[in-house]
Amino acid sequence: MAKKLEHTDFGQPVRDRNSWKYSCTVYLPDGTTKRAQKCGKTKKLAKEALKARIEEIGKEFEASKKKTKVTYGTDSLTEQLKEYAVLKQSGKVRTAGKGFKKRSIDDKNELIRNLVEPYEIGKKKVDEISRGDIIKWLDKLKAEGKSEKRQKGAYNLLTDYYNNYYCMEVDTDFISPAVGFKFHMKKSKANPMMVMDNEETALYLKACEEMGDKADVLQFLLYTYCREGEASTLTWSDWDYKDRLHIHKTWSKDENGKSMVDNSPKTPSSERYIRLPEQAVTLLTARYAQVEGTDAGKPGAWIFPAVRDKSKPISESTIYGLHKQVLKIAGIKPNMRVHDLRHSGISFNIRNSQTDCISAISKQAGHSSRAITENIYEEVLDSQKVELAKTSSKIYESVCPW
Repeated sequence: MAKKLEHTDFGQPVRDRNSWKYSCTVYLPDGTTKRAQKCGKTKKLAKEALKARIEEIGKEFEASKKKTKVTYGTDSLTEQLKEYAVLKQSGKVRTAGKGFKKRSIDDKNELIRNLVEPYEIGKKKVDEISRGDIIKWLDKLKAEGKSEKRQKGAYNLLTDYYNNYYCMEVDTDFISPAVGFKFHMKKSKANPMMVMDNEETALYLKACEEMGDKADVLQFLLYTYCREGEASTLTWSDWDYKDRLHIHKTWSKDENGKSMVDNSPKTPSSERYIRLPEQAVTLLTARYAQVEGTDAGKPGAWIFPAVRDKSKPISESTIYGLHKQVLKIAGIKPNMRVHDLRHSGISFNIRNSQTDCISAISKQAGHSSRAITENIYEEVLDSQKVELAKTSSKIYESVCPW
């Protein structure tokens, strides 16, 4: 009999077309978590279905411990990558985190089919591929005019496979050949990243204070640099009433293009627990004090509810309107997007941290790797290198004979 698993509160039910949907995070005995969600025609049926799903997860976990390691059909890189995608989607690869979404696995199979299989590297055995093979493969893709985005996407398939499966579970002594390659992606001209400097950040926060409580969601975005959809769909059950916050929801579109709360995050790494700075804790504490003991303060209630209907989360259009007002009051960057608050928050922490904090910032931001953070904020890091060089010059002045 499967052990009864612990899980988070079911939270606020979400309307999903003609049914209700409940979801929760299930804590597995091995220390990992699994996201569970179920729908039903009524709230009661949805809750019962979710309870049954939690029991199924317990049985699946017990059964997985008895299974032998899954092996692939062939040793070629192409077949290995295809099989790995299937295993990861089904959640059978422990070290690779959460499974792929259906859309994601379709994209990965397309890359395997068009950017790996037709090339020599796709026919090689995974334990015979060298760094030189990868260099030749990437040069070939570049020569054929493949975009850097697609080159990087195909390369990431290899790093994910080697780092999260082959070198972890198949051959722990094997050194991954797919490391150390960087792609300098050109920023989109349509939506260039805009980052506030320290002075502008101070002006923005001051303008938020002048607007009062209604603009605290913007302060929260800057303090935590979470995505707009992640912040607007938070409920009180996601906060431990101290300095820990669980981010696992966002906005998405249904089949008819209508906005809805999606209990699946943007990417597998987007579901995360973050540590809040003191300013964000103070903000949440003050907001909770206003609703404590009321329906708006229940675990499933929204932390940032809509202005008129408190049973709904604050909309993206409302946040956008508040953001424009704040920019006008502060007198800075009138064209800056709400999403640039995320970029500004991350850049602020990189600029002002006294130690190497990239890894911590990367996890806090929900990036899948440190390298992604370094690539996006390369300009900010370059300015840090200049400051390091100046500091080094002053230090060496005391020892240089000339």
